[in-house]
Amino acid sequence: MGKKGSVFLATIVGFVLAIVGLSMSQLIKTDFGNVNITEVALISTSGYKQSMEVYTPKNITLDNPGPAIVIQHGGNNNKEEMELYAIELSRRGYVVITNDMYNMGNSEVLPDSLWLSSGRGLYDAVKYARTLPFVDSNNISTLGYSRGGIASSECIKLDQENHYIKNVFIIHADPYYANENGYFNWYGDRNVAVVADQYDEFFFVYKNFAGGYSNDANKYASVNASSVNYIERERAQSFLNFGQDSLKDNLEKRLANTTYSKDFPTGRTATRTIYVTPDTHMTAWYSSDVVERVVSFFQESVPTKTIIANDDFIYPFDNFFSIVGMLGLLTFMVSLAVLITTQIKFFKEADIMKPKLKETGGAKGAVWLWGLMIITTISIFLIIKILNSQGLSAYHDNIFRSANPIYHGLIGIIAGTFSLYLSLGWYLIYGKKNKFDIYTTGLFINKKQLWKTILIALISVLSIYSIVFIANYFSGTKLLFAYWHIVPFSAVRIPGMLAVLPLFIIFYVGISVVVNVFDYTKALTRYKLLNHILVSFLTALPPLVVIIYSYGKYYKTGQNPMFGGLASAAVAVLPLPLFIFFSVLMIRIIYSATGNMYLGGIIIGIFASIIEWSVCEIRIPEIGSNLPFRFGVYLTIFICVALFVFFYLYLFKKIKKD
Repeated sequence: MGKKGSVFLATIVGFVLAIVGLSMSQLIKTDFGNVNITEVALISTSGYKQSMEVYTPKNITLDNPGPAIVIQHGGNNNKEEMELYAIELSRRGYVVITNDMYNMGNSEVLPDSLWLSSGRGLYDAVKYARTLPFVDSNNISTLGYSRGGIASSECIKLDQENHYIKNVFIIHADPYYANENGYFNWYGDRNVAVVADQYDEFFFVYKNFAGGYSNDANKYASVNASSVNYIERERAQSFLNFGQDSLKDNLEKRLANTTYSKDFPTGRTATRTIYVTPDTHMTAWYSSDVVERVVSFFQESVPTKTIIANDDFIYPFDNFFSIVGMLGLLTFMVSLAVLITTQIKFFKEADIMKPKLKETGGAKGAVWLWGLMIITTISIFLIIKILNSQGLSAYHDNIFRSANPIYHGLIGIIAGTFSLYLSLGWYLIYGKKNKFDIYTTGLFINKKQLWKTILIALISVLSIYSIVFIANYFSGTKLLFAYWHIVPFSAVRIPGMLAVLPLFIIFYVGISVVVNVFDYTKALTRYKLLNHILVSFLTALPPLVVIIYSYGKYYKTGQNPMFGGLASAAVAVLPLPLFIFFSVLMIRIIYSATGNMYLGGIIIGIFASIIEWSVCEIRIPEIGSNLPFRFGVYLTIFICVALFVFFYLYLFKKIKKD
C-alpha cells in the first residue's frame, strides 16, 4: 500500500475508532439499555440556568418511585467527571442526577456572591429531584467529590428546616465540623460517610478552614499538620462522635473504616464513617476502592431491590472506550491534516518536503543535544516553581477568567520561548559551524504556505469537534477520562479559548521548531517512530518531574512539599505530561509526513485552547466591580510574544540572508 493509501486508511481507522468509542461508551453508561439518560437544561429555583443529567433505571416508574442520589463534581470540571458513580449507582436501582456546578459545565456563570449562596447549585438540583414524579422524595441523598463534597456540606446548612437530604457521602473533602461556638453536629440525624485520602493536596490538614471554604485561598494556605494522621486528630474524632469535642469530653478514640451510630429523638438512627485510603486527591476519578465504598454506603443506608455485588463494576469499560474514542479522534485529526496537505491540490503548497533524520555530528553533537534537554528540563521545573510562588495557579482576571488555562498558558509561552532561544543558541554556537543545514528543515515558509497551513489546521480541529457535537446531539455521548476529554462546549466558553489561544500557539509552534528543526536527529535512535516517542517523552518530562517530586516527597515524609508554596502543585500540572507527550508525537508525525513544522504546532495550539476551556470553571466579577489585575502577568506575555516575533525576524532576515 502506498503512502496515499496508508494515510487514507489511517483516517478511516481513526474515524471508526471514534465511532466505536462513542457508541460503546454510551451503551455502557445506559447499562446496555437498562438505564435511560436524559439531558436537562432548566431555570433553577434560584433563577439561574442549570445543566444536569438524569439517570433513570427502567424499573423505576410512577408506580414504583426510587430513591435519588444527586451527585456534584469537583472544581474545574463538569458533571461527566462523576459518571463512574452515576453508572454504578443507577444500575443498582437509584435515580441519579449529575449536576453541573454553577460556573462550570453548561450551567450559568455567576459572581462568587451568587455562586456560593445556593450550595454552588447542588441544593437547586436537590429541589429539582423532588419535582420528579418517579423519585421517592423522602429518600434523597447527595454525593460530592472535592469541591462537590464542600457543596454537600453547604447544602446541609440550607436544608436544616426542610430536611430533604437524608444521606451524605463526601469524597476527598473535609466534612464540616464546627459552628461559631465550637465543635458541632453539622449533619444532624443524617447518615454521613467520608473518604479521606492520606496524601490529599487540598484537605484533611489544619488550614484556614473552619466551616467556610475558598478554593483559591486553600491552594496556598499553610499546612499545619499531615493528612496522613487525619483520623487521629480532634476534627475527625469530633465528626465520628457526632459533634462532641473528643478531648474536652475525654472520649475514647474512634477508628477509621468503622461505622458508628447514634439514635436521635426524630426516631432515626444516624451513622458516621471515615474511610481512610492511601491515595491522592485525584484517584477518585477511577478508584474501584472508592466506588465500592460509595455503593456499599448507599446500599446500607437506602437499599434497593436490585441485587448486584458491591464490587461488580462496568465503569472501567466506559473508561476504556472513552480512551479508545479519544485516540480515534486524535488519529482522525492528524491523518486528515496529512491527507488534506498531501492529496488535495489546493493545499499542496503546504506540503513542503519529506524530512529525514539528520546526523548528530558524532559524540559531541549527542552531548550537546542531551545537555540542552537537561537544561530545558531543569529550567522549566524552576519556571513552574516560580509561577507557583507568585500565586498564579489561582490567578484569574477580567480577560483570563479561569485559573487553569492561564496558568498552563503561562508555563507554555515561557517554556516555548525559552526553548526556542536555547535551540537558536545551539545553532549559532555549534550547529552552524558543524554544517547543520537549517534551510532544509522547513523552517522558512512564505505567506501563501502559512495561510493555507492555518486553514488546514482549522479544518482538522473543527472536524473532530463536529463529530463530538453531532454524537452528543443524537445520543448525549461525551468522551472523558479523568483530566483528559474531548467534549462539546457552550458558546460562553469561546472568548476564554480565544484569550489563551496566542499563548498555546506560541508554545506548540515553539515546541515544533525545537523538535522538528533542531532535534530531528539520530541522537536518540535512527528508528523514526521510536525517535518520535523518545523525543515526545523527553519534551513532556519537566511537568512529570514536578509530579514525581511532589508525590514522592509526600509519600516519603508524610508532609506536602508545597512546591513553590502551592499545596496542589502536582494536581496543577497533572494533565500536562500525557497531553504534551501526545501533542509532540502528533506534531512529529505531521512534520514527518509533510515537512510542515507549523501545521502540527498550530493544530495543537488550537486544540489545547479548546481542551483547557471546555470544562474549566469561569469566574466573573461582582456587578460594578472588576477582578484583581496583575501587571506582571501581562508584562510576561508581552515579553514572550516580543521575543517570539524577534526570533522569527532574526531568522528570516539575518540567517536566511546569510
